This record gives sequence, C-alpha cells and structure tokens, in this order.
Amino acid sequence: LLALKRTALLDSPPEERFDRITRLAASVFNVDICLVSLVDSDRQWFKSKVGIDDCQTSRSISFCGHAILQDDVLVVQNATQDARFSDNPLVLQKPNIRFYAGIPLEHENGCRLGTLCIIDSKPRSFNTDDITLLKELAVLVELELVNKLPNTTDPVTGLSNQPLDRLSQSDMLYYYISEIITVNAVFCDAGDGDHQNDGYDSDTLFTMGMTRLRGASPALVKHRHQ
Repeated sequence: LLALKRTALLDSPPEERFDRITRLAASVFNVDICLVSLVDSDRQWFKSKVGIDDCQTSRSISFCGHAILQDDVLVVQNATQDARFSDNPLVLQKPNIRFYAGIPLEHENGCRLGTLCIIDSKPRSFNTDDITLLKELAVLVELELVNKLPNTTDPVTGLSNQPLDRLSQSDMLYYYISEIITVNAVFCDAGDGDHQNDGYDSDTLFTMGMTRLRGASPALVKHRHQ
C-alpha cells in the first residue's frame, strides 16, 4: 500500500497514457468493460476505465481483490458457476459480471499495485493466446506506473512527443507494436490486390493488428520485467 501511495495515482485525473491501453484491450477482446484498477486498503479505484461509470468499488466485493493475490492471470469463465463469486453483488446486479480476466500489476520493486482486467456480461472462454496478449498489455500498464517522464502525448498517434532518446519504455514498446501492425494491418489486402488503410485512426489500426497477431506471433515481451 505504501508503494501505491507513493505513485500518487490514487484519485488522480484520467490520463491518455493509461486510457489508450484500456480502449485497445476492450476492443481487441470485445468485452464490455476494461479497467486499470488500483487496489487500496478498502477499495479498488479505477485509474482508467472503459464501459463503466463508477470510479471505485469496495475491495471486499471486488474480483480484483482476488486477482491481486494471484501469481498469474485470474480467469473466471462464468461467475454464476464459481462459488467465490456466484452471490457477489457485482454478479447479481449491474454490471452483471459473468466473465472476468485480471492480471496483477507490479511496481518495479515487486509490490502489487492493482490489476489490468477485462469483464463481460456473457460467459466466455479464455485460451493461452488470450492470456499471453493480456500479459503483453499489462506490461504497458506496468511501465506507465513507474514512468517518471511528463505526460506529453501526441493527440493523433497517442505516442509520446518526447525526443526519441527520452521516450518512456512503455512508449517504445507501444511504438514497436505499432510498427508490427504497420506491416500486418495498415496496408491490409483489400481483396483486389490493392493495399490500403481505409482511413482508420491509430487506435483502430492498432486493434486490427493486435487482433490479427493473436495466436500467430510469439510473446512481444519474453519476461514481464525485462
């Protein structure tokens, strides 16, 4: 909890550097909700959120309170059939959680600060390729959690406009993934031999590329903290 307090992120304003990741995760996995959830002593507070209006919920009923204790991804395919959650208010009432997948977010000192999680109102499976992709996106969040550079991002690309030698690790990884997507998605086959991007914005192109790469590429990051 001390490490979480020292990040000064609790109750801070929304930031594009986190929001771009939750938007992409929600779109790639086609889920109702995606959160960067910071787990405090008695609450989980959402640093970034897609698909939900609440800013926080009680830790006592949170799925993330369970996920943060895991060494790996916590996957709940159908909460109504899981004894830990079947009578949870978040299952019985809005947002009517059925599916949940959350991975702990670690500080550089090893302390767990919260989770990156995806939530859906329908039961669903989650295979090893899905887990790998969620871990890769969690790496981006973790790098932002310890990013000491000013939050200066380009409004079009979502990338930092810092000089190249001052880019955060997260921006460098985001840029690297985007370069892969340029090859795999931006100039996609239009069906008649032509290649085009059809005027998609950067988030959409990123999502298209990540979707195409799912199950077809090795992990972009071999170890979460290298």
